[in-house]
Formats: sequence, structure tokens, C-alpha cells
Amino acid sequence: MTIMNTIDKIFSIAYQFFDQYRMSISILSGLVIISWIYNKFRVNRPFFSSKCSMNGKTVLITGGVSGIGYETAKDLLQRAVRSIDWSDGFTQFKNFRLWGAYPVSKAFMLLFTYKLRYDLDLNDVDVFAVNSSWVRTSIQSPMQDAIGFIPFMICYPILYILKFILAKTPKTGARTSIFCAVEPSLRHSHDFYFEDCAIETVSSLCTNHTLANHLWKLSCEAVGI
Repeated sequence: MTIMNTIDKIFSIAYQFFDQYRMSISILSGLVIISWIYNKFRVNRPFFSSKCSMNGKTVLITGGVSGIGYETAKDLLQRAVRSIDWSDGFTQFKNFRLWGAYPVSKAFMLLFTYKLRYDLDLNDVDVFAVNSSWVRTSIQSPMQDAIGFIPFMICYPILYILKFILAKTPKTGARTSIFCAVEPSLRHSHDFYFEDCAIETVSSLCTNHTLANHLWKLSCEAVGI
């Protein structure tokens, strides 16, 4: 009887709580459902589908163990592509400023892509830069090291809620990479930056041939090649 009384008491407390905060709980539940529907059918909508074969082709993937790289590799392997994972060849940087380095790294990535695309075009190699948007991957893990423990504890719950609403799954985030790899119309295309399987416009700064060559030269000097 003691157990039954305890259960009855728990249900009674729960009922009283729900009855007292019925409106707030209903609104919160509605927001959660709407957020889930938005994320499922808008953010992670199936905006690209292709059965194109990749037989005889090779794709280099920098990070095929998890996240976007894993989903890209999984899809391309089903298309008979030869996949090489270069993730072990890259160093994980922990000491960085969260916002300061990011836009600069994006600009550098586009300049490198522009340079490689220009240099490798005659060798029948296509090079693309892809913006996968916000994806639920482990790339956010070093955030605590970047901004400190206390700001992390304050920001993380907010980011988690936003991620639940706005972030793509790794499978959805990989679609643009797959699109660039398999879409026949992109062969020798002058466009090199894509988001959501569509061409994105880049700043003229990122298509400056002189700047791209200079950045390439500095990078080669930095690594001793």
C-alpha cells in the first residue's frame, strides 16, 4: 500500500502542476512541435536526389569518420566511387578566437579553392567550396576551450535550442558535397562555391587572382614546400 500511496501522491502532484501551468505547458509543447516540424520539413528537406554513378572516380574526403564527411563517404561509396579519408592528416586547432578567425578562414578557403580550380582545370580536376550551413556535428566540441567554461555554460543551452530548430542533420549537410561530386553539369564549371545544392555568389576579394597566388605562396613557405 505504501508504494501505491507514493504513486498516487506523485500523480497528484503532477496533475496539480499541470493544472496550474496548463497554458504555459501547452504553449511550450506547441513550440517544440512546431520547431520539430520546421527542422524536419524545412531545414532538413530533401532538396537533392540523384542516382548518378561515380564508377571509376576518386574522391578525397577530409574527415570521413563522422558527421558530414561520413555521410558524404557513405553516399559516394554506394555510387562505386573510390574514397580516401584524409582526416588523420589534419591537426585539430584548439587555441582560436571564436568569431575572429572564422570569417578569415572562410575567405582563405575560397581563395584556395579559386587557386586550385584555376590550376587544376587543365588536368580535368574540378574543385568546389561548399557551405553546409549549421550542421549537428562534433565540430562544436572545442567551443568550451575557445570561450571559457562560464560563457560556455551560459551559451550552450541557448545554442542547443537553436540547434534543435535550425541545424541540419549530417546527412542533410552532406548533400551539397555529394551534389558537387556527382552533378554532370558542373564539369568544368566556372562556379565553385555552393550552398544547398545551388550556386552562391562570392566577394570579388575571393576571386582575386593576385591575392590567391600570394596566399598560396605564403602558405607554401609556411609549410616548407
